[in-house]
Amino acid sequence: MSRKLILLCFFLSGAAGLVYEVVWARQLGLFLGITSFAHTAVITAYMAGLAAGSLYFGRRADGATSPLKIYAWLEVGVGLYAAVTPWMFEGLQAGYAGLTGTAGVSGMPSHLVRFTIAMAALLVPTFLMGGTLPLLVRGFARSLPELGLAASRLYGLNTLGAMTGTLAAGYLLIPIYGLTLSVMVGVALNIGIALLVLALLKWVPEVGEISEEPTADALAAKSETAQSRSMAKIDTRFAILFGFGLAGFASLLTQLAWIRALILIIGGSVYAFTITLASFLAGIGLGSLAYARFLGSKKGLSGDALNSRRLMQAAGLALLISLTLLAGLAMIGRLPAWFLGAWASGLHANFAVFQLFVFLLCFSLMILPTLFMGALFPLVTVVWTRRFSAAGRGVGQAYAINTTGTIFGALLGGLLILPWLGIHGSLLLTSAMYLFVTLLFWLAATSQWKASHRALGAAVALMAVAISAWQVPSWDRMLMSAGTYYRPEAVRKKLETRDGQDESERILYYEEGLDGIVTVKTDGKSLWLAVNGKTDASSLFDMPTQVLLGRLPLQLGRQMSEALVIGLGSGITAGTVARSEQIKSLTVLELSSEVVKASEFFREHNHDVLKDPRVTLVTADARNYLLAADRQFDLIVSEPSNPWISGISN
Repeated sequence: MSRKLILLCFFLSGAAGLVYEVVWARQLGLFLGITSFAHTAVITAYMAGLAAGSLYFGRRADGATSPLKIYAWLEVGVGLYAAVTPWMFEGLQAGYAGLTGTAGVSGMPSHLVRFTIAMAALLVPTFLMGGTLPLLVRGFARSLPELGLAASRLYGLNTLGAMTGTLAAGYLLIPIYGLTLSVMVGVALNIGIALLVLALLKWVPEVGEISEEPTADALAAKSETAQSRSMAKIDTRFAILFGFGLAGFASLLTQLAWIRALILIIGGSVYAFTITLASFLAGIGLGSLAYARFLGSKKGLSGDALNSRRLMQAAGLALLISLTLLAGLAMIGRLPAWFLGAWASGLHANFAVFQLFVFLLCFSLMILPTLFMGALFPLVTVVWTRRFSAAGRGVGQAYAINTTGTIFGALLGGLLILPWLGIHGSLLLTSAMYLFVTLLFWLAATSQWKASHRALGAAVALMAVAISAWQVPSWDRMLMSAGTYYRPEAVRKKLETRDGQDESERILYYEEGLDGIVTVKTDGKSLWLAVNGKTDASSLFDMPTQVLLGRLPLQLGRQMSEALVIGLGSGITAGTVARSEQIKSLTVLELSSEVVKASEFFREHNHDVLKDPRVTLVTADARNYLLAADRQFDLIVSEPSNPWISGISN
């Protein structure tokens, strides 16, 4: 019973951790901005702390007589730190405004400043969180054969707890109690977990009191060095190190690409983001738990024979991830029709029912790849860890390897690969990455086989992925960027006629940028600019708003020479302001460089405003710019893009 209660504690610990992540991302976003660079800085800081903590406390766990006691105090540390973050982040915001001027709001210096602030804010709590898994595994497992089972159960339950925390934060805590009280709920969970674990310690034997029997695995581990020399072609440790790190990279890039694709279908609201993240975590958690049931027991094998079998299983899982990613890529093109079908059936009339449908939609896309991703973690962990006396270190190192891969997935994948290759190309790349992981693990597992047999297995994997990739159809860009979530009735009518495409409607510009997918379309009569499928500017229906927004303040009879327009869009509002002779200087702030390029199609309507010598364009987050600005403006014009999505109004 005490062990079950500790498992429950780790489930709740995962829930508290994701409540913090959601809230802290919101709070840091107030002054770091809502750009991809700011979001990446938060993810990277979070993952860096987890990786460092798992390495450090993994080593400490092996020498501790009571790892569970250390775990309890780590929970206390996380809770105490979290309790002061609402006020600490206010101080960080004031410090940020003093660190940078308006010249440092955009460009690499500003990104480095944001990354430094995110690291300073999140390193301590995430460092402590990173140590919890290796400490608990060391406290739970009693022998090397139990290591994989303990790691899978703990990692799986913690991840399912994280899923629960994500849903609770998005649907209950933040809407009902706000950010500060939501943090305090997490603090209460951390402190309660610590007190319960400390109370249970007298029923849980200490590690030092348990003698490790010389099992077949342990005896085989003594000759590890001599046996490993026979693995001539690919060193197992290198294969795991590089392969598991690459798997972490591909996993994070897959998550980012899925979120970007689903935004086009279900929208970018806080609920949509919560559902996509929860779906991803649900698959990972269930996959880790599935390891204990289907892959954990390997009777009759020991030593290198057992590790070779596990590596072959890891290769099989990586191959399945690669193939199911391709299947999911083909499935994404069908999601708009399924979403519209549910809408037409009236499901949207009930908020809870429709949110459940959206969750199932996302879950159906993610379940198979994430299920196999979740099973891969405990499997690789037990291969990496060869001695029970180094169980904590092995788990910590395996977790750090995978987490380091996710850091690079956020940095390189989110900031470079996604804008470069787009969603479709990025998911093809992640499939190829998992294929490469498959080959690494396969060659390491079969190092003593004949070269012809190894080559045959590798060729089968290559052919399976190549044929599957060849069968994946390209996306219908017109449909994917139609704004399914925003105007479902209009899109549904288009689908019912001419296969969903109006012959007079065509795309003039399509670009998948850092902060969204920007399109310019025309029907021969007018132009409209859309971001993630939602129309934000046009040359016809939006003209009264766009022009009046610039004209009305100029009629107030006040002297205005220094003006600021927040949001370029089509450029029509900025062009209207610039036409006034009393304006001597106009600064235009725009978050997306792709929107700047798209505005070129509206030059006839915006009076070619960006060529005006009085106009200065700044590509940056508006809140960052205003925090850092040391000047005042006579006029500030802002039309948030219908602030129905949390974050825009900030």
